[in-house]
Amino acid sequence: KTNATDELKSANTLARKQSVPHADTTKQVALFAHLVQYERDPSLSSSAASKEIHPIVLRIGLQMAEGLISGTSARMVAMLRALQATIADFQCPSAKVLSRELENRIKLQIQHLNDCRPKSLAMGDGIKWLKLRVAQVPGHLPNDAAKRLLCQQIDTYIDERIVLADRAISVAAAAKI
Repeated sequence: KTNATDELKSANTLARKQSVPHADTTKQVALFAHLVQYERDPSLSSSAASKEIHPIVLRIGLQMAEGLISGTSARMVAMLRALQATIADFQCPSAKVLSRELENRIKLQIQHLNDCRPKSLAMGDGIKWLKLRVAQVPGHLPNDAAKRLLCQQIDTYIDERIVLADRAISVAAAAKI
């Protein structure tokens, strides 16, 4: 029971961090006048002005912040798909190394997602895996081929480590029941 109360407290704390006090007091109900009114922090959506954050990452981040995407597996798949879109759309500046530039771009995307909602342990593992794959991209590959390779590796990761793992867990649980 203490875990549930701790989770509730941390959820409330997170909601307050992402919210700002409500300035308009005309809508206050007298019964709740002693409570502070909160609104969603506009800084989460104001980062849309930054062209460094991919539009899909912005959308996924807001959905995670609002609780529309919940659960470790769903958040993990959404994050990887958003990063996959970032990789596919990335244009490396000429005379620059793809792996370094792409790693910096991915860091910005991850930071935005983390600002929207703190990452889970599985998401942290997935991020480490992806950064390792980006660092290991062969330098002799053309940029388009390297991006296709990374996107294929992300698809394989999702299939093998998330989807198949969920199925294996379901089969094992069904056998026990």
